[in-house]
Amino acid sequence: EESERKQRTKELVDAKKRNNDMQILLEARKLQEEEKVQVTKREMIEKEEEFMNAVKTASDMSEREKVEASLTKKMSAEFRRMLLHQIEEKEEKNKIQESEKYEEGKQIKEKMELERAKAEVLRQKMVNDMKDTGIDGKYFGEILSLDVEKFLRR
Repeated sequence: EESERKQRTKELVDAKKRNNDMQILLEARKLQEEEKVQVTKREMIEKEEEFMNAVKTASDMSEREKVEASLTKKMSAEFRRMLLHQIEEKEEKNKIQESEKYEEGKQIKEKMELERAKAEVLRQKMVNDMKDTGIDGKYFGEILSLDVEKFLRR
């Protein structure tokens, strides 16, 4: 009986030890499973953060490119406007110069016409004076045949 009691006690101790070992094993598995879940969650969070960072970087880059394109477009438009303004100024200046050139030519022509008229009047006066003084017409014939325009161009 003593041996049976020892046997039962030993079996009871062994059963408790097995139960205890089983509990420890189950807790270890549970901890491992929880740790695995935590690692998976962390990895998912990291992947999501990485994805969001990539999206933000792409968005920032896109925005920067839009700003640069807008600035380039504005600068091109400003350059074009300035260039057109310069062309208009140059054309206006050329018109003024051409107008001044024609005006100067007109003034020269008027001056020459005035000189021709004066010379014509002077020639006629000389002829009349010669006639009035009684000089023979053959002597002032050369003056009458003189082409005043040709004479003034010399």
